[in-house]
Amino acid sequence: MKDTGSIAVFIPDVEYDAGDEETYPSRSLKFKELLEEEYESSFEEENIGPGADIPAYVTLLSVATLPYIAVALAIFFSGKKIEENIEAWVRLGSRLSRFFHRRAHFNRKGAAVIAVTSATAELGRQPNQISLLGYAALYDFDGSGPIEFEDAGKLSEDVAPLTLSRITHAFRISAEAEEFVVLVEGSKVTVRKTKTPPGR
Repeated sequence: MKDTGSIAVFIPDVEYDAGDEETYPSRSLKFKELLEEEYESSFEEENIGPGADIPAYVTLLSVATLPYIAVALAIFFSGKKIEENIEAWVRLGSRLSRFFHRRAHFNRKGAAVIAVTSATAELGRQPNQISLLGYAALYDFDGSGPIEFEDAGKLSEDVAPLTLSRITHAFRISAEAEEFVVLVEGSKVTVRKTKTPPGR
C-alpha cells in the first residue's frame, strides 16, 4: 500500500489469534469479504504492528473523486487558512466515522479529516476559517507530557503503515480565534481546547 494520494483506512483482522492456526486463512478471508460487503469497497492485506504482527485489511478512499478535499488537504497541510466548503470536511468525517466500530486506524490524511471534523464539533458551529498550526506523529503516547509539533508546511513524510497501531496523530488546529489540540489514536479521538478568545 503505497498510494499516498488517498485516505487509507486500516482495520485490524479480528480473526487473528481468535482460533486455531489451521482455520485462520479461511476465517480471515470471510472477515475480508464481510468488510467488502459492509463498506462496498475492496480491501487488501497489510501489517500495522511493529515488532509483533498485527494483520489488518486496508482500503483506500481516493480524494481524486472528491476534488475539493484533495485541494483542501494540500492547503491544510501547508498551514494556509481554509475558508470555503468546510462542510465537505464534516461530511467526509462522518463517512470515516463509519469505520470506528471496527477499531480502524487512519493515515495522516484520514486523521486530518477526523481532526477537523472533531474541532468543528467542539467549537459548536461551522467556523468561517480553519487552519493547521502543527502536527506530530506520537509513538506510544500515554497522554502525558508536552507535544513537540512540527510546523505546518514543514511536515516530514507520513508514518509507515507498519507503525500505525502504536501511533497517535496530533493536530494543533486554529478554528476562527480558538485553538484546539486533536489527538487521533486509531478510532479514539480526544479534543483539547488550548485557546479561547476573551469574553467567552
